[in-house]
Order: sequence, then C-alpha cells, then structure tokens
Amino acid sequence: MSNRVINVDVSDSYISMTGDTAGASGAMKATTMRMTFDDHWAGTSKTVYFTDAMGEASVSVLLSADALVDGTAATYDVPIPAEAMTAEGLASVTVCGIALAADNMTVIRKITTKAAKFRVMDSEIPSSASNEAAVTATDKQQMQAALDKVTNMSVEASTLAPGSSATVAKGADAAGNVKLSFGLPKGDTGATGPQGLKGDTGEKGDTGATGPQGPKGETGATGSPGRDGTNGIDGEDGRGIVSIVRTSGNGAAGTTDTYTVTYTDTTTSTFKVYNGADGTGAGDMLASVYDPAGKNAQMAVMSDIPTTLPASDVPAWAKAATKPSYTPAEVGAAPSVHTHTAEQVGADPSGSAAAVQAKLDAHAARTDNPHGITCAKIGAQEAATAINLGNIGSQSVNWAQGAANANNANAVGGYSAAQLLAAAAAASAKIEKISYVGTGTAGPSDPTVLAFTKLPKIVFLFNYYHTCILAKVKPNSYSDEIWTVISNCYWFNSTGYLGYGVSVFEDGTTLKISYGNSTYSYASQCQGNLQGTTYSAIGIS
Repeated sequence: MSNRVINVDVSDSYISMTGDTAGASGAMKATTMRMTFDDHWAGTSKTVYFTDAMGEASVSVLLSADALVDGTAATYDVPIPAEAMTAEGLASVTVCGIALAADNMTVIRKITTKAAKFRVMDSEIPSSASNEAAVTATDKQQMQAALDKVTNMSVEASTLAPGSSATVAKGADAAGNVKLSFGLPKGDTGATGPQGLKGDTGEKGDTGATGPQGPKGETGATGSPGRDGTNGIDGEDGRGIVSIVRTSGNGAAGTTDTYTVTYTDTTTSTFKVYNGADGTGAGDMLASVYDPAGKNAQMAVMSDIPTTLPASDVPAWAKAATKPSYTPAEVGAAPSVHTHTAEQVGADPSGSAAAVQAKLDAHAARTDNPHGITCAKIGAQEAATAINLGNIGSQSVNWAQGAANANNANAVGGYSAAQLLAAAAAASAKIEKISYVGTGTAGPSDPTVLAFTKLPKIVFLFNYYHTCILAKVKPNSYSDEIWTVISNCYWFNSTGYLGYGVSVFEDGTTLKISYGNSTYSYASQCQGNLQGTTYSAIGIS
C-alpha cells in the first residue's frame, strides 16, 4: 500500500506545496513529501528538518541517493517522520543544503529555505493507547547507513539490441543495498579480416535439395517463320437453304401464314408471318398538285416570293393614319375609374381595416391569459418559487461563510452575495447553476470553461474554501464593458486564492477563465481548476 503524496517544489529559498494537511497526530511516515529541487540546489548535500506544531520536537532527514524517485535526478521521496506528527496544529519543514570543496571537508556554499507550514489534525488518541512512535535516526546514523548502502553496492549488466540507447536503473538488493542495472547495446559488426590461406579440398558433399523455382525470365525475341504445314483434310459440307415455301395460310389481311424452310441436309424449320391490312387512299400526292410551277425548292430559299401581299380584304379605316376612338360602353368594357362591392371581390361586407385593428388591440390588452401560457412552457422561473442559498447546492453553507468574509461582505455596490441573489430572484432574473470537478490544468491554452445557456451579467464561483465574483463592468478608462474579478476571498488557506490574477473572456454564452503563467504552483487553484476539487458557479442574467 502506498503513502499519500504531497508534491513539494523547492525553488531557491522557498517551499511550495500542493496541499497543507499531512494527516492526524500520532501518524508515522504515512504521508510522503515528494520534493523537487531547482538548479539552485545542484551539487549540494540536502537535509530536511521537521519541527512539530508545539516547537518542542525537531528531527532531520538526510536525502541520500536511495531516496531519489526512479528516472529523476532532483526529486526525492521524504516520508514525514513521527516526531513532526506528535501534536495537533501547524508543524514546519525547512531544507538546508551544503556544497563541499574537493577535500570533502570545507563548506564552500550553504543554502536554506524559508520554513513552510503543514497541518497536523487532532487524532484525539488517548495516552492510555501507548501510541509510541519510532524515533528517527541521527544524522550520523543516517550518513553511515547511506554509506553502507553505497559501499555494499552491486552492479549487473545486460546486452541490448544493436542501435539501442544505453540504460541504467537504480534499485536495491535483498539486503537493501544499492544495486545498479546497466543495459549496454551490442556493438556494430567489425570490419572483415584478411582472407586466410586456402585449405585442403574436402570430400564432395551430398547433393542438396532442389531449390525453389526462380522467377519467369523476360520474353525472348520472335523467331523466324516456320515452313508451311501440309494441307488438312477437307471439312464436312456446310448446311445451306434449298427452299422457303408457305405451307399454310392464304395471305388474307388479319391472318397468320406459316412458312417452311428446307435445308441441304434435308432438315426443315418453320416461321410465321402476320398479314397486315392494305392501306387506303389514292397514294402519293403528285408534284403537279403541290408544286404546279415546278419550283422544286424550299420556301425559305425561293427568290420570287413577294415581300408584300395584297390587302384587298382589309377595311379602309384600318389603313387610315388616324384611327377612330371608342368609349368603354361601345366596346362593352368598364370605365377606367370604377368601384366594386364586397360581394363582387369575395370579401366580408361587414369587415373593415378599422374593425380588424380594434379586435387586435382588444385581444392584446387582455390579462386573463386566453392562450393558457405557463412558466414551464416558456422556460421561465415560477414567480412563487423561493430562491435562496439553501437550494443552490450542497456547498451553499460553506459558500455563505466565504461570502460573509470581511473582504467580500460589500462585494458589489455595497451588497453581499446573499443580498444580490435575493434581489435577482425578486426581479425575476434568470439564475443558472453549473458544477464541475477540477482537472488540475491551467494557463491560456487550458482555460476553465463555464458553459451557461444564457450569458450572465454576474457570476459567483466557489469551492469549499474559496469564493470569487466575476462581473461584466465598464471601468472609467474603458469605452466598452469588460469581464473582471470584482471580489475574491479565502476562508481557510491564504495562498493561491480563487480568482487571483486571472483573465476572463466570453465566447457566446460561455465564459473562459485562465491564469497567465501555467507553471505557477497555484495556477490551477487561482483559475478555479484544482485537481479533484468540486466547484459551483451561479450565473445571473
């Protein structure tokens, strides 16, 4: 079973941790601090000092090579010793590193860190339980134990495939001593040596098995024509037709006749022919009828067709330059200006535009909800539904404690978060709550996404310990509204509080929150995306 791990970054003279609770009093080496050192600590011998919450018990742990995490050069696993877990409260941890001269005696450089605090909870184990913890070895004992492990170190090696990268892994043998396992790639084949003297001819060996057939060779060139062959024997006589004779029927219109075919080999076959009726009429029209002038040409290419035709049948008034005029009555038409009755155009004789408008106005002014519209049909909040901190989620009590903090009591315009929610409910504003669990990522390329169905005007974002308020405002020096963190607070932890140093952007109905430096130890906590932490966001629009 593995320990719970608290990740610790040691950068220059500062220590930062991903969590601050080491466990309950009386525990021993049940929680491991995984310490990663930056380049300031390169080349130093490192010692970690733990002090209990009462300031009475201190113990040191020498970081030897066997504490290194596999595959790393500057990350050590340090179990928290029993001496640091003796009392409830805030215990401390600090690190000291020294670099020695070539004589391994003279200290040429020393670096220490600012003490960092971690919490030890009260286990309330009675003294009668005799909960005696093991005592951590002294520095001298730790150094001797580390020296023994190196002195008794064993080494093994194995051959890897040619071209592989060399490997080395640190482990321990059955006695707990350091064991190094090397993997060495097989070298390249050396150059061929000079040919030796020719040996005596050996006896002829047995004939080997026939090898597989080789691939088909290319087609060779065409050879010269061969001599004519001898004439073949005559073939059998072909089958020809001797006669075709109608053997039944009389050719009458509308009847079918049968014809018999006789072949040269005396065999026969038959086929049937249907007799159609004779055509009627005098036959083709003669040229003397349709071309009496003997033109024998198409109309389009005839040259003697006149461009004008006689109009002896056109009345004289139609040829006159001034045509006569007529009244609508003379030609049976309606006058140019006339009216129609409602019945003539199929309209309601009793209706009018004014009457229709009056009916529309009367319907629009009705307050008795003639169409039966409900809040559920249009997705609105029921007017009689109470909206308070008690029905926004299981975290409402802790969030209310954060909102009551002195830094946040008058967060927006002199009103607290509870007062803002009450005012929004009274004004029938849309209140939407979403929840999510943090993934631990942070930075501009990994923003925290709050996806609302309607873009809010103000957002309350909180977890168990922290609360911040985001709002879209228009500062004095800006011409447009921008999203900003107008209040943030912490209830328990004073480092990396929610909303600190973040940027907020909107994308449709979605808000994206990001911390500029993704490598900052508390970037995900400030951004509202701490690994495994449950968050809730309440948007008011």
